[in-house]
Parts: sequence; structure tokens; C-alpha cells
Amino acid sequence: MQHVLRALCIASVLVCVSGCAFAPHSTRNATIEKALSAGFQYQTPRDFPGLVLVKRSQPGSASRLAAAETKPPIPPRFIIFIEGDGAAWRRSGTKPPTDPTPKRLIPLELAILESRLLDQHPGPEGSNTFIAYVSRPCQFRWAEECNEALWTSARFGSRVQELMNVALWNLVRATLIREGVTNEGQPRLSLVGHSGGGTIAALLAASRGDVDCLVTFAAPLDTDAWVENQGLSPLTGSQNPVALLDRLGSLRSHHFVGENDSVVRLEALGEFAIPTNSRKVHLVPETSHTLGWTDSWKLLRQLTCLRQTHE
Repeated sequence: MQHVLRALCIASVLVCVSGCAFAPHSTRNATIEKALSAGFQYQTPRDFPGLVLVKRSQPGSASRLAAAETKPPIPPRFIIFIEGDGAAWRRSGTKPPTDPTPKRLIPLELAILESRLLDQHPGPEGSNTFIAYVSRPCQFRWAEECNEALWTSARFGSRVQELMNVALWNLVRATLIREGVTNEGQPRLSLVGHSGGGTIAALLAASRGDVDCLVTFAAPLDTDAWVENQGLSPLTGSQNPVALLDRLGSLRSHHFVGENDSVVRLEALGEFAIPTNSRKVHLVPETSHTLGWTDSWKLLRQLTCLRQTHE
């Protein structure tokens, strides 16, 4: 019966509230099914046109939580994986997709791997860690304001950032209420983004005060340099993360580029490619824009602030 209910839930994600439907895709559905089987739950806010999944890791036994009451509370930790730009353009790149929902959900695959690692290696006693996946606006779910600018020229713009921030605020608040986590201090966020999801993650980190760890994979962090390098149309209506680099100066961040990535090369990071005490850059061998990241996740995450925040 649970399996049937899960299948119905997945189907409901692919169908718009207004009655229109996105074309189903077996790989995408299989990844969502795997996430639900791993303990993820739907947590999509009503006012966010997308998909949000979350799982509580290391919930702790009653004895552990009781023992933790004698110690200073540990702020809740949210590790949030942000989806990339989505479906490829049609007709050899001349027409944008009508549905930006991606066929393969690499950030969700990484979120599942991360949740399994944390289940195997619980953090400090009394800690509360949540793993979440957040799609980009208008992926999986349609809304009246969805128009192609939100996943093309303005995909890194102010409205997209506003919608993503709404999703993050609601995710944190609703999850803590549902799980009964109170009086544990200000929640801390680790943002992990693949491709354009890393671009959005950097922009969100620059505008929020609760992010203390930023990890990007194959992400164009200097979008002007990336557009020029790839011969793309200017991203009118979008914001360039490199322009906000000063706001991210002390934030712990790690930026990974695949050695075989022809979509996002090292020069697409701009000044983000210059290491500092808090910012590290890693060139990953035998890895392209989409291939290799899940295979090497266990090793790569050990190089990042994700490992440090879990100790």
C-alpha cells in the first residue's frame, strides 16, 4: 500500500494544479522514488512553484536526546541541494524548453548519498541535521507567473532569488515545527548547487545571514565570462555572483570543476577561481558537466565544509 501511495505522490508532482501535465520521465521518477524510499518527505510550500523534499538525519534515541539536554543546544543544520538550470534547449539550442524540469536530478542523487553517509556516521550528540532538495522555480510544478524568462535570461535574477528564498525560509520553518525542534538556536544552512544551481546558491548565500557553508559543482560563478566563453546570449535580468564576491569573503566555500567539462570551464568561475583562506577550488579528473559527480561524492565532500560542519 505504501508503494502505491508513493507512486501516486510522484505522479501528482508531475501534474500541474491547473490541469496541465509535464511529460513523465523514467529516470527522474526513479530518483524521486529512491528519495522517498530513503526517508525523504515532500515539503513544498504552497507559494513556491517547484519541488522540495527533506529528510531528517540522525534523529537520535530518547537516551541520546535526554543526555544532550545537559549540554548547550546545537543549532539545527540544513544541508540543501539546489537543482540546476533544467531541461536542454530544443532545436540545437535555438529554442528554450517549454518545461524546464530536468530529466536527471543530479542534486537529488547527491542528497540521497549524503543522507546515507550521515545515517551511517551520526553527528554530535543532540544534533539535528536535515538533508533537503530544492528545485528551481517552475520545475515540476507550474504557476501563473511561470514564463520562460525565469529559466532562461532571468534565471539568476531577483524574482528567482526571491522565490528560492521563500522556499528556503518555509522549508526551515515548517520542518522544525513538524519535527518538534525548538529552542535550539538559529538554524545554519549549507548550500550545495550543481551547474546553475551553484550559481543560485552563491547568490542566495550572499544575501542571507544563516549560510555558513557553500559548495558548488560545475557552476558558472562569473556568468558574464561564462556567456562569452560559450557564445551565449547575454543573461539580461540576471545577477552575476562574482559581483557579490566581497559579501562572500569570509564564507567557507568549495568550488569543483570537472576536468572534462566543456560546459563550465575553470575560467567560468572568474575571481572565484582564486583560492583564499576560506575559499577553495578543486579540479576533478575524469569528470564532465554531468558525469562523475555521484561516483566521487563520498571523497569530494570530505574536502569541503560539509565534513567540518558535521564534526
